[in-house]
Amino acid sequence: MPAGTYVHLGIGAANRDPAQFSDPERLDIRRNPNRHLAFGLGIHTCAGNSLARMEAQVAIGKLVARFATIKRAGEPTRGGRARFRGFLRYPIAIG
Repeated sequence: MPAGTYVHLGIGAANRDPAQFSDPERLDIRRNPNRHLAFGLGIHTCAGNSLARMEAQVAIGKLVARFATIKRAGEPTRGGRARFRGFLRYPIAIG
């Protein structure tokens, strides 16, 4: 690339690399090893990294503790945004 070329990284794709993950499109919160890049790395680590991880641990822990039989109930629908990946719809059943 010539000097001055604009380069834009899609960090949402970084955690879906088939060379790193056997099933990169599947949501798997227990994926291990998971060198997740959502919060950056090194001196560029997000200042809210620790708080967000703690909040997620508490929220998911409470959800699973209250609804032990929670499971997927249909196909999820991914969002169409290129920069931030996520779900528009993730149907669940509590039985």
